[in-house]
Amino acid sequence: MELIGEGRLILTEPKDELPHVAGMHADWQESVVIYVWDAENKCYVFFRIGHEPHQGENGMTALWANIWVPGQYYKYYDALPLRDEDRLPNGFGGGGKGASYTYKNGKHHWSIHDGDISADLVMDDNHPPFDFFPAWHNLGEVASNHIEATGKVSGKIVFKGKTYVMKNAVGHRDHSWGVRKWESMHTHRWAPAIFGPDFVTHAVGMIGPDRTLTQFGYVIRDGKLYVPKKTSVACLIEADGLTNRGGVVNYSMESGEQLEVVYWNIVPSALSFHRGYPCNDPMSVVTCGTRTGFGLMENADNTMGGKERPDQKILISGYIDNGVFPYRYGTSRINQ
Repeated sequence: MELIGEGRLILTEPKDELPHVAGMHADWQESVVIYVWDAENKCYVFFRIGHEPHQGENGMTALWANIWVPGQYYKYYDALPLRDEDRLPNGFGGGGKGASYTYKNGKHHWSIHDGDISADLVMDDNHPPFDFFPAWHNLGEVASNHIEATGKVSGKIVFKGKTYVMKNAVGHRDHSWGVRKWESMHTHRWAPAIFGPDFVTHAVGMIGPDRTLTQFGYVIRDGKLYVPKKTSVACLIEADGLTNRGGVVNYSMESGEQLEVVYWNIVPSALSFHRGYPCNDPMSVVTCGTRTGFGLMENADNTMGGKERPDQKILISGYIDNGVFPYRYGTSRINQ
């Protein structure tokens, strides 16, 4: 992959996909994430497994599991004990619910089996995985080491007796390790958008532990990674201050071109609350000029001050409670 513009591009190696030796800092963690969009079946997935070996008595596993099928949404998140069987040589166990991520034969395997709901997915990267965070970023205490990639996802979802076979789904994944001080994070935006193997954008915005604002991103076109001169993220936050309906990202390119990527949520979002930090993940349709695709406008806004878990009753466009919920496809708003 060729870098165009002033930025930082580090292509990673297969060994970087494997678990790393844990640092001694109390807030050291290692996590893997995948987002999946299957337009044909109208099925969407968001999984996160995070190992925090120095939290609790013997370590903690943060499991976030979300599956949307037409009209129904499965959600489970919790902080669970880190078990010996979760420490996989080529991946990460999810602490329960039959959840795991493994890396084998160059592919990324994800599974969850919770009663009559399950998913078994495999992602193939469309391009070499890379780290793009600029050297000047303020995420040193949040995600100091980072890998991400987009690709093709196959597999199946079984949801209360109905099977959905994925053949041409698209995916975005990341893998990070290092110190993550959840309580020092104030707010962030995380906004990937996939229009096809030839066109991907991603923006990041954060007020970090040092209380400075950072916004940056990239654009992938035909195998080349372009670093914009300026990236600006705007999120359509609901009145609850926690969930959103979508947003807009503007990229000012070195060439003078202006790109505007618009996000509009099509399912209720997944709001997770971990160590005092609420993180909201919706799934969106995205547009940029004449191109359409899928993405998400992840936001975290610590309106509760890290002191209490938000109550489901105040949420407008998402769920924080675990369970299976009905919804109307095409809108993020709940209780309509």
